[in-house]
Amino acid sequence: MPKPQLQAYATTFDEVKASATLVYGDAAPALAQARGTSATSLEFPLTLGPGSFDREGCGRLIASDVDLRTRCQALLAIKGYNQALLDISSGKSQEKTKSLISNAMKSAQTVLDLVPASVAVGLPVAAIGAAFGPIQIILGEALKAQDRETLLAILLKGKPQVKTAIEALRKDVNGLYKLQRAYAVQQLVRISNGMNSQLQLIVRRVEGAAPPTDPLAIGLYGALSEKFERVFSTPEPSVRSEYRIKNLRFNSQAPAAHVGPLGPAPVLDAAAIQLMDSQLGNAAEYVTSFKEVGTRYGASVQALAGFDALLTSWDQSFEALVTASQQVFATGGGTEQALQSLAVLKDQARAIRDILDNK
Repeated sequence: MPKPQLQAYATTFDEVKASATLVYGDAAPALAQARGTSATSLEFPLTLGPGSFDREGCGRLIASDVDLRTRCQALLAIKGYNQALLDISSGKSQEKTKSLISNAMKSAQTVLDLVPASVAVGLPVAAIGAAFGPIQIILGEALKAQDRETLLAILLKGKPQVKTAIEALRKDVNGLYKLQRAYAVQQLVRISNGMNSQLQLIVRRVEGAAPPTDPLAIGLYGALSEKFERVFSTPEPSVRSEYRIKNLRFNSQAPAAHVGPLGPAPVLDAAAIQLMDSQLGNAAEYVTSFKEVGTRYGASVQALAGFDALLTSWDQSFEALVTASQQVFATGGGTEQALQSLAVLKDQARAIRDILDNK
């Protein structure tokens, strides 16, 4: 095995796996909503032992969700496969290598067990699972190998299946994006409706009243107009146009006196204006929530984009490994290029951590 490409491939995968834990955990609430449940209903499976143990290294939130746990187990199976290649390359004992293969085989079996139970709302979990039947067979063959050369040869037979697994995980990112978007949209619509209900109360009260005449009421009305402008002066985060807060503006000029069939309209007094101020305060809280949801959604999309780039790098590093391993007389060059690529990968992974840590 060409060591520079093998090490670059294994390191790229490790960055992918670490970032996957963050990105998948971030998607858990959206998945729960897609099933009509709440993220608070997710519970660490008792069969795995106390949540604090986290024996599988998936993280409590991911282990609580069957769809996400399927992905974690898929990554664990590939990690075992990768480590077996590294162990063979570094000359470690065949017994230790087979122990890694055995663990990888268990993870592959867990993937196959979880896929039928997975709801897989809008996500190609079945496609991920489809890659692991052949991988499990190859791992089982590897456990029967009598020498290191045979063991390596059997593991290398799994290259097409690993490629299939990588492609399935890459396609999966688009499904996660759609779920995150639907999750944000539902929140934004709910918040917009709540905000508009408060603003409608204010508008109806203003439209049905005569201008204030009391000096105190006139002062309060002017302050209310200024507060309205402050609440809606800052643009919300970039979200789909149909879910933007409308560019509402409060008419700072008092309405003209209106005389209807029932006589003169009631005059806006201090009590009425103070009530409107309270309703505007409620609307302001909705505005804040709207902007927070938009910001969190933007962070999730950024993280998914970074994760997709990492998966692409993983795919490319695997292709480089396959190509190099087929060139049996190559000297194992490309070390400098591999190191440069790894530096970029680590920066990409760090960016994902920073985005979701600050979400």
